[in-house]
This record gives sequence, C-alpha cells and structure tokens, in this order.
Amino acid sequence: MATASTLRSPVSIGSDQKEPPAANVLVTFASKHGSTAEVGKRIALALVEAGVQAEALPVDQVGDIAGYDAFVIGSSVYFGQWMRDAVRFVDQNRARFAKSSVWLFSVGPLGDQARTDPAEVAGLAASVNANGHHLFAGALDLHKLTFPERLIAKGVKAPTGDFRDWNEIDSWSATIASNLCDRQNLRRMQSARREPPQI
Repeated sequence: MATASTLRSPVSIGSDQKEPPAANVLVTFASKHGSTAEVGKRIALALVEAGVQAEALPVDQVGDIAGYDAFVIGSSVYFGQWMRDAVRFVDQNRARFAKSSVWLFSVGPLGDQARTDPAEVAGLAASVNANGHHLFAGALDLHKLTFPERLIAKGVKAPTGDFRDWNEIDSWSATIASNLCDRQNLRRMQSARREPPQI
C-alpha cells in the first residue's frame, strides 16, 4: 500500500534510457476513519506503477499546489454529501483546477446500498471542468466509530464490513494514467512538428 509520501517510478525504455513521468499528480482526499485515505493511496500507487509521478495526501496537509500537473480529489460520503474539508479544498483552488486535469472520486455505499452520487458532486465537477467522477463502495468498521456514530449506524442498520473493490479502483486509476500518458504523447508530437528540420 502506498504511503502519503511522494511516489516516483519512471518508465524504462531500453536498458539505459528512462522516460520522464507523464505528469506530476496530487491525489488528495478527506477521510474520517481511514477507508477513503486507503483508496486514495491505492490510486496513487496504481498511477506510479503506470509511470506517473504521484503523491497522496489528506486535503488538510496539502500546501502549495503549483507544482502539480493534475489532481485526483476524493472524499468520504456521509448522509449523501462530501466532507466539508474536501468541498472547501475544491472551492479554494477552483481557478487552478479549472486549468488542470482533474478527476473526482467518492467513497461511501455499503453492501447493496444504492450507488447515488453525492449531492454536490455534479456542481463541483462542472466548476473545475473535471474529466470524470467515480463512486466507490466503502467500508464500515464499528470499532473505528465514536459512540454516537455507532448508535446512528445501528439505528439505520448500516451494513458492516469492507465492500471496497480494489480491482475497480485499480481499473479506474489505469484510465487516468492512460489519459495522462496520451496527453503527454500529444504534446510531444506537437512540439516535434514545431521544431525546425535538421540540415
């Protein structure tokens, strides 16, 4: 499992050459009891394994974002809504995100609960021109909850257990990596066309 530190893994080309990473990506998340944080770290790890430089950090630990080329932003879902820290992070950096490649993800449904996008996600995605949003199933461990939270969970008969599909998470991460690599290749082709012919 990835840590919250910077992850680097250039793609090898031949025996001695290495291609620079396709992008420098910040994977950031708001997670109350750790389930969404683990998803975010898994996404960062999958990006690194695909040759993309990535860093996984909670939103409240993110500093200057100027050095990132793309962003994957996620949140736990409670009562059908993103956590306030995640919403605030998007709102505060809306102008920067609108000029970058952005993907959003949510972690929440348990068991056979309906997969319904959080109420504010459509607006957030539109405001930053996000490339997409994905809703993943979550996990519920009663031992990690506060006493009031346990009462609520039992009162609504929330399913307990880990319902996260790691293959689904890896697959979605792979589409992001592919998108970023395609964009890098396009930039290289455009740059090559602008270069004067060698005589």
